[in-house]
Amino acid sequence: MKVTKLVLGSSLILGSLVIGQIGAFAGETGDSARSTADVEYTVNTNPINPTDPTDPGNEIKPDPENPGTGNAGPLSIDYISNITFGQKVASGNAATYNAALSRVINKDDSAKPVPNYVQVTDNRGTISGWNLAVKQEGQFKNTKGSLLGAAELSLLNGTANSANAVVGAIPSTNKNIALKLNASGNGVNSTVMTATSGQGSGTWTTMFGKDTTEGAESVQLHVPANTKIEKGAYSTTLVWTLSTDAAQ
Repeated sequence: MKVTKLVLGSSLILGSLVIGQIGAFAGETGDSARSTADVEYTVNTNPINPTDPTDPGNEIKPDPENPGTGNAGPLSIDYISNITFGQKVASGNAATYNAALSRVINKDDSAKPVPNYVQVTDNRGTISGWNLAVKQEGQFKNTKGSLLGAAELSLLNGTANSANAVVGAIPSTNKNIALKLNASGNGVNSTVMTATSGQGSGTWTTMFGKDTTEGAESVQLHVPANTKIEKGAYSTTLVWTLSTDAAQ
């Protein structure tokens, strides 16, 4: 019986020593130090290539027939569709013509029809807003200088889109733009798209029509009855202005 007691007592003492050592390590204070992390930004003045207005994530190639403006950032108009109504038969009656759709060039070189559109980019980082406006420089005229009467160009169903399209950040668009001329025949600015503070950061497009079906009827030229029409081509110029005045 004495031998049994001695062995049991030794076991208890050994266990007590191990517990004491673990407690001592756990209570020790480790070393500490600090490091830093930083980032520095520069102004982005690179021109931005056109994007697919119906699918901003679809990588496209510049269209050789309309590659974009090449305007430098950080606040820039990147692309504007050239509008064409094609050949029409002259008539003394009132007529409304729909413009042809625009297109983008996919990476595999295939052409994809899209609504006519304009693209802007705000890489300033301030998210302070901007305003895009357009005016018609003057009435449609031919190479002889003859005007197309009181013809009126309309841009309808403006629809904003972007890879950055999150609730609260989407600029507002004008759904019904009728480009007006004043008494002197000069164009009057019409707002196309407006980003207020907190909106419009990154690259944005305004399509005239939410898809190709609507887009096929969203850029129109109305020629009133009894308009004098001469054989040949008539054209005009649209002037687009991107400003930092979101309230313009």
